[in-house]
Amino acid sequence: MASDHYFSASPSSAEHLRRISVTLAGHSGEVTTAGGVFSPDHVDGGTAVLLSNTPPPPPGGHLLDLGCGYGFFTEKLQGRLHQGAHILGIDLVDRENRRVFLQTVKDIGYEGEFVRSRADIIRSMDESSFDMAIASYSLYFFPHLVGAIARVLSPEGVFIAVTHSKYSLREVTSFVPRCMERMGIVPPGEIMINRLFRAFSLEEGEEMLSPFFGRVERVIYENDLLFPLDRIGECIDYLDKKKHLIFKEVMENHPQKVGDMVSYFNDMVFAYAKEHGRIVLTKDDAVFRCFRPRRRG
Repeated sequence: MASDHYFSASPSSAEHLRRISVTLAGHSGEVTTAGGVFSPDHVDGGTAVLLSNTPPPPPGGHLLDLGCGYGFFTEKLQGRLHQGAHILGIDLVDRENRRVFLQTVKDIGYEGEFVRSRADIIRSMDESSFDMAIASYSLYFFPHLVGAIARVLSPEGVFIAVTHSKYSLREVTSFVPRCMERMGIVPPGEIMINRLFRAFSLEEGEEMLSPFFGRVERVIYENDLLFPLDRIGECIDYLDKKKHLIFKEVMENHPQKVGDMVSYFNDMVFAYAKEHGRIVLTKDDAVFRCFRPRRRG
């Protein structure tokens, strides 16, 4: 079983891109998606809120998309940016990201550029280089760069970040250490997906952003995913799309045991649903809108 995923720098498995129809901010259209992302089959609630709560861009036309992926967020900025806007997408994963991102930007009438790199590359960029920066479900990979993001924004620049609650999927992530113990693997004190959610979360995000921005606004999207017992297969399918994050420790350190891990985990999900008649997954998200970037140090 291949253990790479959307965030692998050099995935070895085949890419399976597809187009899905979505409606956002009153506009209908198609976007490109693939397996391994957080919400490959539909628009997750947080992104919907993000787009509906994005403020008008400030004067200027330079936008930075950190962890840009295929350009899903960028695609919905059509008609909202200044004519001739330039959008720089940075992502650790090249593969199809470069081609699809650049085509997306071209299709919506803007000039695009893609750089395969870790987000830390912005440390080498000039101050006040961008009028807007976006991190859609990516800032928890590089929360140490909040100050650098503020530095590369113009004085009127805006930073938009969307993230999960640190309690996301807690109903099932608690099964992971128990599954590992069942297979004779000593679980870590905190599994990776929980560390990721906690690195930049709905709950602590404002505290992390406020030292670097004069005004921070938070928009919360409360959301639960409910699966009754007779639809538990849909829950298991949903979680399977996130297995590369949920089971990261096993996939990286014990790849030969991934099959057993998935089987034990699915059994626990089914047993829980059978006992309670359903399973409800926490899926709260938040959008942070940050204004008046501050230079520190």
